Amino acid sequence: AKDVKDGELNGIFYRKNRFEEVSHKVWSMTKRADTLTMLELKDLKTGKCFAVFNTHLAFSKIDNREAQARFIADKIEFFVKKMPVILTGDMNTFPNRLDLTALPFNDGDYIHRILTNKSLKDAKDVSLLGHLGPLSTFSNDGESVVPFSGTGTPGVFLDHIYVSQRVTVIIHAVEPGTVNGHFPSDHLPVLMDFVLD
Repeated sequence: AKDVKDGELNGIFYRKNRFEEVSHKVWSMTKRADTLTMLELKDLKTGKCFAVFNTHLAFSKIDNREAQARFIADKIEFFVKKMPVILTGDMNTFPNRLDLTALPFNDGDYIHRILTNKSLKDAKDVSLLGHLGPLSTFSNDGESVVPFSGTGTPGVFLDHIYVSQRVTVIIHAVEPGTVNGHFPSDHLPVLMDFVLD
């Protein structure tokens, strides 16, 4: 996006033969230029409009992650009043599980509560057909924190899709696929099938 000169870009890809861009915006959330990207799309088949947000919350800076989550929740409330909203991203939400001492921090439940305090729900929790795939989105192996080695520690969902009302989630999934036997990322892709009400 032209809106960001430095820092991380959280792109949103879409099929131009199915959707039309209505508007877009990129907000800088911190001094490091961590960003929140918004793309408002119109479905060319149904004529319905919706907003998709994508972000990547700070990894080791707990105070930054909390501030970013509050920033996102506030921004999204404006859009929720006008249209369905989908928020995706690497939220770095390590759960509060004291049995997993290898995890770097455990404020994920708190971040999740900030993001779901008003209009958003975790797509995994509201999926009509439940969840498919690994119960984790970090490609480690069990309790080891080394990535690219497995389908994760059960319960460690770092990556999320959140939805507002008027988004019905049919199914939620984590894709454990490899390329030539190797994980292409330290995170596993999160997917959902949905319909707009």
